[in-house]
Formats: sequence, structure tokens, C-alpha cells
Amino acid sequence: MADLSVTDIIQQFDKTVILYKGRPHKVKQVGKVIKLLDLISQKEKLVEFSLKDFNSPALRLGYVNVDETAIYVARKPVRMMKVGIDFHNCVFVTCEDSTCPNNIKAIRDKVTLMECPEFGLMMLGHYPNLEQAFERACSFEGCVAFDKQFAVDSQGYIFFKGNHVGRYKNKAITFKPDYHYLNFFLGEMDEKALRSAFKEAA
Repeated sequence: MADLSVTDIIQQFDKTVILYKGRPHKVKQVGKVIKLLDLISQKEKLVEFSLKDFNSPALRLGYVNVDETAIYVARKPVRMMKVGIDFHNCVFVTCEDSTCPNNIKAIRDKVTLMECPEFGLMMLGHYPNLEQAFERACSFEGCVAFDKQFAVDSQGYIFFKGNHVGRYKNKAITFKPDYHYLNFFLGEMDEKALRSAFKEAA
């Protein structure tokens, strides 16, 4: 096993989510070889450790669309030697005022475990567009994210990092007065697809 000792690998990587060769994986077990779970395919594999292949997820985390709701995941500062991410160095936020499934605790636990394919899709930034997200939310009276930072529920409430910030109605978003600045953040998304969907509050 190259680059680091087994003890160092356990301390820095064990039971965390990392990018292995650019794809999100969960480090399941560290020994003479490393057992990884590919979050997207849900397939396990045994690999040799190499620092060039095991990378910290430097990308922004965000909403995980899972089981008829959206859970916002963000990093939190902690004094740990972990290279990967796990429940110790992240926070998990539900959308305030949104209709939540009865089994919300089980859903949060599922996201906290960081082994579901939806967590991998979040890391890769795979989301439906705004209109699709709203249609899905209405189909099960839940909440669906359409970006790492934004979600919409079946009532048309718009959420930013778990906070209720506006309303989606008649294919347009109106932000609350204190949240006009969020139009800037939406500019980071596909501007052509979304330009007609947003307007400032009167």
C-alpha cells in the first residue's frame, strides 16, 4: 500500500465520502486494500490506495433529493484530520415550513449515512430544472431541489439552503423583500433556461 500508512488512511479517509478518480465514493473499509462503494452505481470495489486517486470533495455540497423531500447538506468547520466528508463535518437541514414526509427522521438518517445514489447525484450537480422540480414536488406533495442551493415544494415555496425565501407561481419566482440579492446566485445557474422564470418582488 503506497503513499500513506494504514493508520493514516483510516484516520483521514475511513467511513467518509471522497472522489475516487473523479467519481463520488464512500470508503467502506480500510485494510491491505480499500473497499469502496460507488454512490452512483451502488457497486462495491476493492482498490489499492493511491493519493492521486483519492481526493477531497472540494466542490460545494447542497440539496439531496431523496424520498419525496430535499435535505440541504453543508460543511461545518471542525478540527479533524478527515480528508473526506462524513456526518461529523457536515450539517443537514430540512426546508422550513415545507411539508415533510412522516418518516423525515429516517430520511435524514439515510442522507447522513451518505451511501445513497442521491448523495452522489448531488455531488455531481444532477438536478431537474425548476419546472420539472415543481411538477415532481406536486406529484407527491413534497419538496424537490432544482439546484445545489435552491428547492421548491408543492405549495410553490422557494427555499435557499433550507430557508423559505420566496414563491413560485405562474412559472415565475418572486423573492421576499429581504432576499432580492438571491437573483445574483441564480445567475450562476443556466441563465438562458431560467431568465424568464424570475422577477423581483413588487
